[in-house]
Amino acid sequence: MASTVTYVSKTTNSVTMEGRHTDTGGSRIYFDYKEITSSNWLNRAMILGAYGEYKQYTYTSLLESTAYDFRVRIQNGSTLAWLSTSPTVSVTTTSPADTTSPALSFATPTGSNVTSNSIYAYASATDNVALSYFRFSIDGVSKNTVYVSGTSANANYTFTGLTGGVSYNLAVRAVDASGNFTETTRAVSTLSGRPNIWLWTTANDTNGNKISGANYRTGNTEWNDFTGRINEFRVYKGFTAVSFTQALYGSNFTATMFNQAKNAIGAMNATGISDRSAGQDVLASYFNTMKTKLNEL
Repeated sequence: MASTVTYVSKTTNSVTMEGRHTDTGGSRIYFDYKEITSSNWLNRAMILGAYGEYKQYTYTSLLESTAYDFRVRIQNGSTLAWLSTSPTVSVTTTSPADTTSPALSFATPTGSNVTSNSIYAYASATDNVALSYFRFSIDGVSKNTVYVSGTSANANYTFTGLTGGVSYNLAVRAVDASGNFTETTRAVSTLSGRPNIWLWTTANDTNGNKISGANYRTGNTEWNDFTGRINEFRVYKGFTAVSFTQALYGSNFTATMFNQAKNAIGAMNATGISDRSAGQDVLASYFNTMKTKLNEL
């Protein structure tokens, strides 16, 4: 005499098992189950089944991602005697399908992240199960894939070889382990080409430097052109433009005006010049240092 139970199929909350017996006089098949961590068997159904006949039963309302033990017991329908108990078969219900896309954060690159020929992009994402990778694209062309793991991750990529003064569509896609994805696109313009170098044109030598000991003569136009060139370099390097005090014809050149220019350059390339105060000398070497540091950018 013998009985068997065989696994047929499963879902997140159900398991189908097939029972069979070769017990003489057996006519009742009892389908039992329990959670694998429990010692208490529970009967779910009794199905009439003759000798050698296969009978299926689907256990429903089970817990997802949970391991269960299954068995069948065979009973004589007349005497109610128990004839056999099958070996136990363990089955774990499936996990629910993940249909939730990652939450993606991708801010528009700005400031020093944008130059005339490159754009630095940074993104972060979270997922309810597990992230798989980030994909960086430009104008619809995939450029780089960064593989990650866990429910929270970040990635970055620098797009290079770009043309100055051109608008590009940057896309970042975050993909989870189930293939769900979220994509964000940002339009970003590279900076214009590198500005021309600056040369002083008054009280200057052939290299465009101020001459030490020469009378300091710079017109309002030259100074305003100089601060304008500073702003061109600042935008080129991804800095914001400065609102300089404009030099007016016939007006005095002030320490404030000098310090504004020096500090605007120093934020990009340190000059080593300290702030000047009213009444202090402004040396030709200071002007030449500012020129040099600006042109080094």
